[in-house]
Amino acid sequence: MEYLTNYIRSEKIEVKHLGQIAAGSTVEIFGYARKSLITRPRWAQKAEQVATAEVCGDSLADEDIRDGDRLVCKIIFDKSEVVAGKLVVAKLPSGGSVVKRIYFNKDKIILRSSNQKYKDLIFHKDDVEIEAIVKELIRSLE
Repeated sequence: MEYLTNYIRSEKIEVKHLGQIAAGSTVEIFGYARKSLITRPRWAQKAEQVATAEVCGDSLADEDIRDGDRLVCKIIFDKSEVVAGKLVVAKLPSGGSVVKRIYFNKDKIILRSSNQKYKDLIFHKDDVEIEAIVKELIRSLE
């Protein structure tokens, strides 16, 4: 993940804002459209590929991802891009979404926090939907 250094131009684009994404327990994504204005990342060909989400919680604090930070996510991606260790936004069977590192073990998906006070979330691979791949971080100033 990069910190806003991977830009080839300063073009602003309006992208979908997913809402608060849990870095701890689950948080529900907005059920209505919201937008966010960001500088176009180098990897984004179209604004439709990009979304933002606000981190809610401290499960990624050991990676210096803090409560209130904004994540820049790739929401149109190939399944082959979801590899072990990637930071992803995952929709759980409960309907809530979390941001965690993803790992695989046979037919299981393991969603792992960097903060040791949180246990791994383990699900059957068919019960979890990967909604986005986290690509960049916009630091909250608060």
